[in-house]
Amino acid sequence: MKISQILNKAVLQLKECNKPSPRLDAEVILANLLEVERLYFILHKDQDIQEDLVEEYKQLIGRRCKGEPVAYIVGHQEFMGLDFIVNKKVLIPRPDTEILVEYVVEYIKQREEDVNILDIGCGSGAIGLSIASQFPKSQVTLVDISPEALELAKENARKLNIKNGQFVLSDCFESISDKYHIIVSNPPYIPAKDIEDLQIEVSTYEPRGALDGGIDGLDFYRRIATEAKEYLLKGSLLAFEIGYNQGNAVIEILKENDYKHVKKLKDLGGNDRIVVGELKTGSKK
Repeated sequence: MKISQILNKAVLQLKECNKPSPRLDAEVILANLLEVERLYFILHKDQDIQEDLVEEYKQLIGRRCKGEPVAYIVGHQEFMGLDFIVNKKVLIPRPDTEILVEYVVEYIKQREEDVNILDIGCGSGAIGLSIASQFPKSQVTLVDISPEALELAKENARKLNIKNGQFVLSDCFESISDKYHIIVSNPPYIPAKDIEDLQIEVSTYEPRGALDGGIDGLDFYRRIATEAKEYLLKGSLLAFEIGYNQGNAVIEILKENDYKHVKKLKDLGGNDRIVVGELKTGSKK
């Protein structure tokens, strides 16, 4: 079967399954299977694909039709220009989270010094390793409660040749003793009752522990904002990703915990996406 034929059949199947990006999904999955770039299909549309690969491709498209995210099917996802390995033990890195990384990167540049950074709930390592890649003289500590997630973050560090990351298995700060200039986190923030109403790609396939933020979705913001005060140096930064409707609530949590210069920033869709604040007091060393 020719490349053009197999792609057209896959696109039709994905359309019938009501997937929003059938052509993109079909091409990304086939490109990964054949280990080529998507441009290859334009130049080689009449190339025949061997039958065993055709059958494997059909199975992969079937998985996508059932709702499995493309990133899990192909095993990787681009974030901040870096290619991260992902699996069902971690959330898939999302473009909106890049806003959080970009803010922290600019904050570090303005300090004009090497800094210690803590990434709480690192998952695949997308946030912490993206920051570490831009500041090789700074130290980034990546923390997760999941051993599988932490191993994947380590694997991504090796793959990306990032040397300035260290990895700690910990429930938030329980195994942490150092002090930091920046603490960053994209914590679980979906209210427990809302998880089943999310897209099937999220509710069925992504790890619930990385989604569930408790009854109102704010449990981890309260905990991290409170506990971080023992681990932030004076005048340093706490930066969160938030749910689209949580900006004001998270701002209040930070203010109640004595953070200053608290503000929220929007994503490209105009939704509140991150909240940041600096600690008024803290450790001097």
